[in-house]
Amino acid sequence: MHIKLTMLASALALAVSAAPVHAQVSEAEAARLGQDLTPMGAERAGNEAGTIPAWDGGLTSPPVEHEPGGHYADPLPMTKSCSPSTPRISTRTGRI
Repeated sequence: MHIKLTMLASALALAVSAAPVHAQVSEAEAARLGQDLTPMGAERAGNEAGTIPAWDGGLTSPPVEHEPGGHYADPLPMTKSCSPSTPRISTRTGRI
């Protein structure tokens, strides 16, 4: 009986925690999309240190090295991967 009650309580807790969540933004925040925010809601501006560039629309055309039907070329060729399991380190700033 105790195991059945525990299982029922666990199932109920899981069902309640998996309920959909509805986020809302104000009309003023939504109006900022496409202005000082990207279409996904991130800030367009870079940071003051210059280590994060401003967003200018992303990849609008394929790189020159792109072969039709193939994978895209690396859009950040100036960065160097230390190994497949470590993050890229910018050769310009030495930061990850």
